[in-house]
Amino acid sequence: MSAKRYLITGASSGLGAAFARRISAQGGEVWGLARREGLLKELAASLPKGSFRFSVCDTGDPLQVKAAWETMRQAGFLPDVAILNAGINIHDLTPQFDHAAFRKQYETNLFGATQWVDLLLPGFLQRGSGHFVAISSMSAYLRANHGAGYASSKAAMSMAFGCLEARYGKDGIGFTTVNLGPTQTAMWPGGKFPLLMSAESAAAKILKAVEKKKSVLDLPCLLVLLARLTQFIPQGLLSALVSLVKPKKK
Repeated sequence: MSAKRYLITGASSGLGAAFARRISAQGGEVWGLARREGLLKELAASLPKGSFRFSVCDTGDPLQVKAAWETMRQAGFLPDVAILNAGINIHDLTPQFDHAAFRKQYETNLFGATQWVDLLLPGFLQRGSGHFVAISSMSAYLRANHGAGYASSKAAMSMAFGCLEARYGKDGIGFTTVNLGPTQTAMWPGGKFPLLMSAESAAAKILKAVEKKKSVLDLPCLLVLLARLTQFIPQGLLSALVSLVKPKKK
């Protein structure tokens, strides 16, 4: 692992915690962000001493993000890699369209990620290196009848980071967009599902893709390909298929 310092949003559990465990085990240094202080403290206690620092932060709140960044700056912590993993999934179409819930998902899933690009990019450009990892979703390609905010915010995230790469890739700044399929975290019910990944397996494959400076990672490739193909399936049939794999309501 060439990069030594990582920022991880959504670090308290699931995929974020799996990233922190793997990076710490390999000698890296992590600054984790999440809303749940208790889980952050538990994670810190389980990792090698000095490898994990954290800030309690709701990435959907711009003021909290700025406060966390100021704490990092005062500590002299500029990450080599920013893993923008925080996300929420709310069923905003049931029983009817809930615009407040729709907006909240954009604030966390999209703007909570791009604000970190805004804050970190000047330092990355001055240094001439740095890497952003956007944890998007194969849901970006799926039309669902239970929610619009999650899928559309992830689609916007994927496009935004593709555009950022087109603009800043020539300046030595890396961007990896991960179109992530079902992973065994709190957002999915777990149990039986084709090609269901563990958080640890997904984290390892994503970090490997970052090391190889991949622009896009479809994980697992087959499921993401099938998700892309659903754009050509009639809506009635698609709704029936999506209902079989939709995540739990949070």
